[in-house]
Amino acid sequence: MRLALLFLVACSVPESGLGGTSSGTDAATEDAATTDDAALPDTGTDDGGVSDAGSDSAAPDAGADAGSDAGVDAGADAGCPAGDTRCAGDTLERCDAGDWVEVEECVLGCDDTAAPRCLTLVPSNVGAITFSSDTVEIDNATWDTSDCGALPGDSERVSQGGGEIELCLVNVGSFRLNGTLTVQGPRGLVIASRNEITIAGTIDASANGRIAGPGGGNGAAGGSASAGPRPGANGMFGGTFTDGGGGGGGLCGAGAAGGAAFTLVAGGVGGAAVSDVFFLSPLAGGSGGGLGGRPSSDTEGGFGGGGGGAVQLSAQGLLEVTGTINVAGAGGLAGRRDADNDTANIGAGGGGGSGGGILLESGTEVRIGGSASILAGGGGGGAAASCREGGCSGPMVASAGCDGDEGTTICGGVRGSNCRSGGGCGGDNFGADGGEGGTDGSGQEGDPNTTNGANGGGGGGGGGCIVGRAPTSNLRGVGVVRMGALPTVE
Repeated sequence: MRLALLFLVACSVPESGLGGTSSGTDAATEDAATTDDAALPDTGTDDGGVSDAGSDSAAPDAGADAGSDAGVDAGADAGCPAGDTRCAGDTLERCDAGDWVEVEECVLGCDDTAAPRCLTLVPSNVGAITFSSDTVEIDNATWDTSDCGALPGDSERVSQGGGEIELCLVNVGSFRLNGTLTVQGPRGLVIASRNEITIAGTIDASANGRIAGPGGGNGAAGGSASAGPRPGANGMFGGTFTDGGGGGGGLCGAGAAGGAAFTLVAGGVGGAAVSDVFFLSPLAGGSGGGLGGRPSSDTEGGFGGGGGGAVQLSAQGLLEVTGTINVAGAGGLAGRRDADNDTANIGAGGGGGSGGGILLESGTEVRIGGSASILAGGGGGGAAASCREGGCSGPMVASAGCDGDEGTTICGGVRGSNCRSGGGCGGDNFGADGGEGGTDGSGQEGDPNTTNGANGGGGGGGGGCIVGRAPTSNLRGVGVVRMGALPTVE
């Protein structure tokens, strides 16, 4: 009878177990409380309860929660991998102590195709550089490129190689000019900025007399030839009194020939223009003009005007000019006479220097304000002196010609006129005017004088180069204006 009861109770266990965890647990509790005989069958239920309790027990849940919480907490505490970098839009960020912090706002965008980094402008003629973060603001100053290390910012001397002019690189974070910056010396000037460049004042890198602007070629003098990429040649010396005018220097515009004297004495040949596809790479200044004649005494022939300087502005951000950039060539000097000797030779006019080179490049925009001036005109040719012999009632100096003007006007360098003394000192019988300097092309030839014993005027210098390289630009100026390819960004 007891065995039969066991069998019947045992057969009812699976149905009780299928009833769910709560039913099995309640049944086990109730059976244990009512009868000892039900203890054995209830043990089976309890076995099921143990299994259920295992799934409901705190231990597995605690393990899962602990693992999950630990992973989350560990991830939160670890943050980003230390030292890693990333692009967040146009911002370069680095992981520092578990947080992303800004390293740099990338002016030209952030590149994460490989190791994340800011895209940077590669300045023409100097190659890739690490841009400085120095802010440079100038009111009034004079910079001498004979000592690059003395200039502001991270400055250094740069070689272009191939016999080209050397450069002074001024590497800055941003640059602003409020007043006048006068630049002189043997090397061209490059200002490269991580951000913007603003020219609200004047950069004066023009030639002065026969002395060139920075990186340009000097004009010829007695015993010294003209210099630069395309210098003007000296006028011929035909005898005691007869001299040809000096030729004008050339760059993007050709220099003009000096005026001939009498019938067989030629003026100096003007410097040829560079190629139509020359975009100031390498950077170059202007060329000097030739000497007026070659008298035995080097005191009468007009010296050649110097070539304008070489200036390059390279900005990753906006390059804005609301003031003036001046690399004009100087006018040729006038022919002279020896004030101590009424019968001495009188000289021909010197050739004008060419305008220099201005390269303006930006990774975003070159913007020229409405009142801004970009000046790279050629200098006017010097006039020939007019007195050959004595009989002048006025001062001897009054019989000399007039110097040509520098190429800073919209018409270029105004030619030197033939100045006469008040006493009728030969008038324009023996003198001649110089030629106009070039603006957007070649200079004008010096005037000839075919009178026996006369002198020719100096030829005008050719226009300089004004080159822009930017996605957006409204470039203009006095000189030969050219738009080059977009600057290199890498």
